[in-house]
Amino acid sequence: MVKHDLQLLAQISASSEEAYFTSFMVNVLELFSTDRRLLETRGSLIIRQLCLHLNAERIFRTIAEILEKDDVGRPLGKEDELIEQDLEFASMMVIKLNMILITSPELSDFRRRLKNLETKACPYYRGMGRC
Repeated sequence: MVKHDLQLLAQISASSEEAYFTSFMVNVLELFSTDRRLLETRGSLIIRQLCLHLNAERIFRTIAEILEKDDVGRPLGKEDELIEQDLEFASMMVIKLNMILITSPELSDFRRRLKNLETKACPYYRGMGRC
């Protein structure tokens, strides 16, 4: 059931404007940020399924850009504690994304492009490096 829901969401996002796609990815990250158990238990499945139905490079690049902005899941108040939480979440996402990138058969083409350092794939690593 989850896979079919993700497929439907991916189809809607694929045919939408960039702003909607970015908003969709922000919502996914906010869900992961507020529900760390979901990130740990189903995060890989969710991201892999999205990569299967959407452009993996676009997903990774958009997530990197969102994490770089450092405002995912940030409620108001207690600024220092929130910055630490944001950094912890960004670190968890970078680790999760790198693990997915290294191990997922769905991302073999993306891995090849990164290995060859094709120009469109490079922003992912630059963006993740700043996280």
